Amino acid sequence: VSTQSTGDDEIEDHAAVDSDEEDEMYVAGAGAAGKVQANDDDDMIAPQVTAEQWQIEVERVAPHLQLRADDVKDWRARIEVATTLLKAVDKMYPDVKTMLVRMGDDLEKNRDRIHKREETLSQQFKEHVEEYRTKLRELSTSQELHNQASGTVGGLSNDLNHITEMLERTKDEINEREAKISDNSPLMQIKDAVVKVRTEIKQMSLRIGVLQHTVLHYNLRMTREKKENRTKYSADAEDGEPEDDDDHEFSFRL
Repeated sequence: VSTQSTGDDEIEDHAAVDSDEEDEMYVAGAGAAGKVQANDDDDMIAPQVTAEQWQIEVERVAPHLQLRADDVKDWRARIEVATTLLKAVDKMYPDVKTMLVRMGDDLEKNRDRIHKREETLSQQFKEHVEEYRTKLRELSTSQELHNQASGTVGGLSNDLNHITEMLERTKDEINEREAKISDNSPLMQIKDAVVKVRTEIKQMSLRIGVLQHTVLHYNLRMTREKKENRTKYSADAEDGEPEDDDDHEFSFRL
């Protein structure tokens, strides 16, 4: 039990010391700020942080600024420590201020020197700068002309492609027509058909001649048979014999 109480006392002592140090820093800062304001004849101090940064810092420090009942007992010791720190700050402030003023003067001189050097360089390179600006304007003009020419070339290229396609189609049509014109197969087919028709005509003519000859021979035979039948019929009529119809019909059919 005694060991645990001792550990708790040490933790509280460390927390008290941290709080004391923060309070001392705050008091010393406030005293230094008041003295700076008095020595600088009430000059305005411009803030170096924004409201958002200040709010973040307040949120970070707020938990450490909570007042505890144990801290109230040590207020005399805290005031003494804060007074000691304030005296130390007052003692160091003149030297620090002198260093800061010297640094500010050096920075101002360097700034003036840099400004003069910039003016000198501007005067020396003024012609080059003007020439550079002229070249930039010429480059912009050339770029615009290039863009216009590129657009024109693109349009002409499209027209050329269209014309080329039309030319290819025309060439294909001409080749097809030439192939049809130079193709002799239809003429050969017509010639073969004519030869075939002529051969068929000759065959038909021959058949017609044979048929005419057969018909003529048949007519001659029929005529001769008629004459013979008439002569025979006349002779039978004179003899008084009846005519045999069957023989007559058979001879007529022959």
